[in-house]
Amino acid sequence: MPIAFHPIQLTTLNSPVNYARPEQVLPEHVTSTSAAMDAMTDLTLTTAVTVSPAKTVDDALQIMVHKGVRMLLVEDLQCRVMGLITTSDIQGEKPMLFSKEAGIKHAEVLVRDIMIPIGEIEVMDFGEASHSQIGDIVKTLTQAGRQHALVIEPREGDQGVLIRGIFSTSQISRQLGIEIQPTEKAQTFVDLETAIAH
Repeated sequence: MPIAFHPIQLTTLNSPVNYARPEQVLPEHVTSTSAAMDAMTDLTLTTAVTVSPAKTVDDALQIMVHKGVRMLLVEDLQCRVMGLITTSDIQGEKPMLFSKEAGIKHAEVLVRDIMIPIGEIEVMDFGEASHSQIGDIVKTLTQAGRQHALVIEPREGDQGVLIRGIFSTSQISRQLGIEIQPTEKAQTFVDLETAIAH
């Protein structure tokens, strides 16, 4: 006996319309002993903000301002990650030095000219991060002098790795309620622990 299918009623739109966007909601407040996952932007739950390597650094900065982020993944036309670029890269000396070296105007400096290429990005393993505490992440970032850390997860077979998440000192600072300075010369972790405890 054939299956009977039934059409669904169609209507037209006539009011303000939006669309569903994946958005992870992280806890507002955490402590140094909270699970690290409470501070990780999980890219299975929220969409990564990306930029083309052919965009200018000024365009990249505008994307960051518009999206409220300080780091963009740089992806090629096949959506493969080529590197990353941060506000520090754009607002630091890199663009000026490159424009001087290349004999071009600052406005002509492209993302690919100053991005951190994929082979130079230090990453964390998702399995290890998922069993860690926020204090472990803070210590890792401050000792490495990094504002961001990508978290990777192996894909099945020989398909390489997946960038599963991102840790950001600005995100963790907001959640802890203290300023984290991600440089080796910054306050010691004992200072951070003292600040967190008060």
